[in-house]
Amino acid sequence: MLKKLKPQVPIGFYISLTVLTMQRQAEAAVAAGDNSREHAAVCSLVQLASGTPKLENHKDDYQADLNYLLDMNMTVAPQPWRRMFVGEGDTAKPWSPDMTTKDKYPEDWQTQWTAWTESAKRSRGTGASVDKLKEWGFTDLSNISAELAAAKIKSFIAASKPLTDRLKTLEDKIKAITTASIKKHLNQALYGAETGKGDYAADPGSGTGPADAATCSTSGTVNGKQPLLQVLMCLCTTLAAGPQDKACTKEAALTADWTTNSANFVTTAVDNVLKTCTKGEATMPTAETITTALQNVKALIRPKSNDGFLGINIASNDCSGSSDSGMCVKYTNYAQGADDKFEDIKWVKNLRAAATELADYQTAVSEYRALTQQLTAYVHQAAAVPQEVTILQKAYKTTAATEAHPQIHGATDCKKIKANATCTENNCKWEEKDGKGECKPKTETVTTAAGTKEKKDGDKKDECKATEEKDCDKTKCDWNEEKKEIKVKRGTVIISLITKVSILFAVLLLP
Repeated sequence: MLKKLKPQVPIGFYISLTVLTMQRQAEAAVAAGDNSREHAAVCSLVQLASGTPKLENHKDDYQADLNYLLDMNMTVAPQPWRRMFVGEGDTAKPWSPDMTTKDKYPEDWQTQWTAWTESAKRSRGTGASVDKLKEWGFTDLSNISAELAAAKIKSFIAASKPLTDRLKTLEDKIKAITTASIKKHLNQALYGAETGKGDYAADPGSGTGPADAATCSTSGTVNGKQPLLQVLMCLCTTLAAGPQDKACTKEAALTADWTTNSANFVTTAVDNVLKTCTKGEATMPTAETITTALQNVKALIRPKSNDGFLGINIASNDCSGSSDSGMCVKYTNYAQGADDKFEDIKWVKNLRAAATELADYQTAVSEYRALTQQLTAYVHQAAAVPQEVTILQKAYKTTAATEAHPQIHGATDCKKIKANATCTENNCKWEEKDGKGECKPKTETVTTAAGTKEKKDGDKKDECKATEEKDCDKTKCDWNEEKKEIKVKRGTVIISLITKVSILFAVLLLP
């Protein structure tokens, strides 16, 4: 088994890193642009958290297709079945508990009774559903045609059951996820409140709430919450006016410090810092953009001992905003253990929740649409059932009539023939009487649609080969005492034909 080789880092890299670290510590001050990367990454999240998600318009409705299948079934059902649900004047007959004991109805009928009742009412009315059923030919079916169609429609309803069960679950899931529910997670991440600006709605007291620099050394915690906005303030707000006022924006100084702006922290410091995030513009959030932005911020958190630091930290282990400590957010015990604690940060949890809802919504809508398309396909197939049944019935009647009455082959041609030899050559029979001959047609078998020949009643068949009456199978054959011959029992051909047509109908009933 091959060992996984660790990539070899050139010794020069460590030397360069050591020199840069020593040089940075020697400066012992936050420089302009030190937090520019962190500022850009956090600004991206702030813009997403400020945005409004756009959920894909969901208009699909499977109930209409399901109703078509139920109405097809109700239309071809026997009258007694339909009367079970609706009485005179379309009065619905409600389900009662004693139906399972008194009438011996299956218990699962209770869950379907309302849908069946509504279908029975629609079938007796004059709506769009009835018009469609007439167009498809369901109202023209009766007797055996209706029974055959009903069996086929039931197979479609059975196939649609798991689809509709899943569609109901998806429908509930889709309805539960709204723009408002996602905005709650986003706002909670940004301000620490589901709605409004929370602790950033007005200027707090001097050195309290979000105006306290100490929040930066405690995971950016403000009154028990961890708003993303406080992370941005910790990266860009100085302890006092000085060179570090360009930590986030190297080109322009920011009027935002924990001391001078303590009394007007929100109206001055917060407002000025937010303007650096592309003038505070919101971005439409998606599951993908939120996930990517979170990953970008996570990559910038540097472990130090067991803690994690987002932003520049010089020498001490705090993030006070002073030039000799750092402008950052400290996450205590962030790097302790096998895994980091990034997912434990509250604003991360809220952004993850928003991303999850966005992804779940899109997945549910896509699956919902695919299932409704499958259900629609069942309706289209079911709509063709009356035509299929009618075609097979016509084929059955035509074939049955032909089998019962063998055709006369070549009647006109045979009569025109005047010579014995020519008569037999043309598959006719020559009959002589009183010295005169006449060419007559033979009665022959009829070729079926399948291309095979069935013998008419009276012809000898394989099962009727006996030469004596005692050997004749009276269930299949008749013995002609005068001619001393055996023939197929009359009616067996038609019975055979009915069997074959029944098989054709059985094939029709396959889904």
